[in-house]
Amino acid sequence: MRPAVHIFIGIFIGWLLSLLWGHIKGNPGDTLASPALPVLSPITSTSPSPFDTIYYFYKAVEEGNEEKVKELVTPELWSELKKEGFLQQWQARKNMEPGLRFVIFLVSEQNVDEEAGQAWARGRAEWDSPRKGIISSEETIRLVRVEDTWKIASIESESPVHVADEFYRAIQQGDWNRMRSLLDPEYWRLLNSAGIISALKKDYKASSSGVYLVFYIHDYGFINKDTAWVKGDVIWHPLTPESFETPATLSLKKTDKGWVITRITGHWEIKK
Repeated sequence: MRPAVHIFIGIFIGWLLSLLWGHIKGNPGDTLASPALPVLSPITSTSPSPFDTIYYFYKAVEEGNEEKVKELVTPELWSELKKEGFLQQWQARKNMEPGLRFVIFLVSEQNVDEEAGQAWARGRAEWDSPRKGIISSEETIRLVRVEDTWKIASIESESPVHVADEFYRAIQQGDWNRMRSLLDPEYWRLLNSAGIISALKKDYKASSSGVYLVFYIHDYGFINKDTAWVKGDVIWHPLTPESFETPATLSLKKTDKGWVITRITGHWEIKK
């Protein structure tokens, strides 16, 4: 139940904040909406919710609205998108599939730090393709608040959050090759020589509940452009009497092949 509840909460919070954020952060002169107005009134680009910004970004991409995209992202990201020809690539795809349209961004994890003016959301951008049906892409989106407006600072498909989630998912599936590929080679050797990998495989094999572990992500951040951290909780043997929870912090570095985990603090501690 808990994984499903976790995902539902992420989606529900995104939806709820999109509706209520303007009232929570409204101007002193704001009044209650007239009963004549629709309950689900259209989101406006001036709404301060980070989830609104994500929605409007993808709608602007769908429409090929370059000015709107520019308005919703930071100048640094806009320069990157221009350099990569992001909108031109999407326009070419739209020319091939004129009926391609953005449907929804389904949030799986998110965090909003109102005081720091930072937010992030990880989820799936879903598109309706006349030829292929619903297609989706996994994205991690970071936002910063500029005055009263949230702007997208980065969009990553292979983010530190994605790697951390994939790492624990690989363990859950018993995919040891995939797990190893997400670890820095030196860290893998340390874990292996300490007997941690063999002990993990033995414990996994003895598990009979069907769910070996669940990882809940709380937050992540960057130390610099090539170093990051991810914090969360690992639930081992969930839904069994032996269940226990371990807070974990994963350290990651960016390599030519993507992000890899260089250390995990909270479990598998190696004493020197």
